Amino acid sequence: MAAARSPKSIAVDTNVLIDLVAREAEVESALAAIRKRLPDISIVINPTVVQELGWLVENRDDEETRNLAATAARDLRARWSIIPINCNPAWHGVIELAAQELRKSGLIPIDEIKDSLIIAESSLAECALLMSSDRHMWRSDINAVNQILVGRHMNAIVITAPWKIAKDYAQA
Repeated sequence: MAAARSPKSIAVDTNVLIDLVAREAEVESALAAIRKRLPDISIVINPTVVQELGWLVENRDDEETRNLAATAARDLRARWSIIPINCNPAWHGVIELAAQELRKSGLIPIDEIKDSLIIAESSLAECALLMSSDRHMWRSDINAVNQILVGRHMNAIVITAPWKIAKDYAQA
């Protein structure tokens, strides 16, 4: 029997970064709890999250969101030690196919292309957890999501909301 590997990274979605800059208490509590309980874990953002931040900075109509996204992009490493990661170019086809299957199966809404890519990128990057404020992500049938991912020789992942981490760790 293979030994269980300890998690090495946790991925965060774009909305978590925006909420972090906006000083949302639940996001701050969730990250503090993760860092306290898992001090050796890396918190990362995937290429799609990097692209979304850039899009928000360049294209968002409301100035507040543009400013929050710009601050997140500028400060994520120095202020919060959140590391942008890249994908091996060989992964792109695997990520796209898994993301398509997540949408076609109805587990992720068909128009949420970026969110399905974020899930697939997180899985292939061997993240233990993906934290998102998007209800359609953390309320999806995680067993069915993981069946698709593992069926494509990717890693199982847990998707949860910041408020849930903050609540669960506060009670522990």
